[in-house]
Amino acid sequence: MNYILRAVIHEDQWERQLDDIVWVCHEAGIEEVYLKEQCHQILMSPFPMEKHRRMAEIYGKMAERLREERITYSINLATSVGHVDCRLKDKDLLPYGKFTGESLQPADSVYCILDEGWQNYIASVCAVYASTHPAVLMVDDDFRSLNHSAAFGCFCPIHAKAVSEKLGRELDSGQLLAAVTRNSEEGRSVRRAWLEVNLRARRRRQQE
Repeated sequence: MNYILRAVIHEDQWERQLDDIVWVCHEAGIEEVYLKEQCHQILMSPFPMEKHRRMAEIYGKMAERLREERITYSINLATSVGHVDCRLKDKDLLPYGKFTGESLQPADSVYCILDEGWQNYIASVCAVYASTHPAVLMVDDDFRSLNHSAAFGCFCPIHAKAVSEKLGRELDSGQLLAAVTRNSEEGRSVRRAWLEVNLRARRRRQQE
């Protein structure tokens, strides 16, 4: 049986952590390590790009030692959209469209995967980490646009616009929500378009 260790790396402690990781891997027969940029018990929102660049630089240094010790080096990108909404300081907020559930109140720090700015951001994040040549770059499961921080899914203005373009008629967020949650022929037609928009965004996200 092969074992994999996931470790949250702190910028100011990574050298001590690296020694501990090497020791425990050899002691317990662990063959691979996934490095994470944050702990879900502390913060569940994605970081600004500058933080990822700093972490990638640290990971690159750690990777050299891990390879010397014959330990496989991988990365677990812990948060890309936001697992649970939380209030952040302005400096930690990203300038992208916010996830908007059935309350029609935008989230504080969970983002919409239809936002092209966010799509470019997450592609850049993955590229920065990929440049350190991990064996695996695992992206966590928080990029869903359905049933994330809400019962149904996202009804933000970006979603409303995309569904409107698909249907060929104008819908705002409130009208989109009302139609998607209505069990009628009209509601099912709008819901189908809304689901197709979400699926297209996820596929584009995965391709990037």
